[in-house]
Amino acid sequence: MHLLDIHFHQNVFHWSSSEIAVWYKHHRYYYSPIRNLLTEDQNLRKQVQREERLHNQITALQKASAIESSTPELDEIAKELQETQKTYASNEHALYKAECLLHPILKDAYIKLRRDATWFMREGLVQDCADRGGCCGRQCGCCAKRHLSKRRRRGEGHCTTECGCCISFRGYDLPKEEKDKISSEFVGMLESRLSPHFINLANGYISPAKPHGLGKIESWWKELFGPDYYDKKVM
Repeated sequence: MHLLDIHFHQNVFHWSSSEIAVWYKHHRYYYSPIRNLLTEDQNLRKQVQREERLHNQITALQKASAIESSTPELDEIAKELQETQKTYASNEHALYKAECLLHPILKDAYIKLRRDATWFMREGLVQDCADRGGCCGRQCGCCAKRHLSKRRRRGEGHCTTECGCCISFRGYDLPKEEKDKISSEFVGMLESRLSPHFINLANGYISPAKPHGLGKIESWWKELFGPDYYDKKVM
C-alpha cells in the first residue's frame, strides 16, 4: 500500500465492534454527536432551500403580475416565507450546538474541510445526492452553485425535499406527510446497526480530502512519523 493511501485510510471512519462508536485516526468516538450533526445540517439545508424556493416563486409572480402589486397567491406565498424565516435562527443554533458537541479532533477536521466553499461537492456526497434524485443526477448544476447564494450565511449543500429545482423537475411538491416520512427515514438510516450510510456521510462531512499525486509526500511522512524522521531518512 502506498504511503499516501495509508495516511488517507487512517483519516476515514469505520465502525468499531461496540456498534455505538466509530474509529477515526486510531481513536474511537461515540457516533451520536456525529449523527446529530448530520441531522441538524439537513434540517438547516431544508430551511434554506425552502426559503430560496419561496423567494423565487415570489419573484416569478411579481414579474408575471407586474401591473398588480399584490395578488392572493402572492400574499399567501409571502406569508409562508415570513413564517419559514422565523425558524431559521433556531435551526442555525441547533447546528451550532451539534458542532460544539463534536470531539475537538473531529471538529478541527470539520472546520478545516469547510475552508473550501465547495467542500460538499465530494464524490460520496455528490453520488448520494444523485441517488436520491437530486440535482447532482441532472445537468442543472444547482448544488455546485449553492455556495454562491448570499441569502444565508449557512445551510449550503445538497438537495433536500425543499429543493425548488427538484420540485420543478418532478412537477409537483410532496405533501408534508411524505416529507416528514423521508426525514424520519433519513434519521432511521443513520441510526440503523452498522449503517454504511452513516459512514459515507461522516466521511463526506468530516474526513479530509484524499491527497492527489506525490507532491506532498514529505508532509504526510512527517505527520506519520514525526517532523525529524523524514529528514533523517532522505539525508
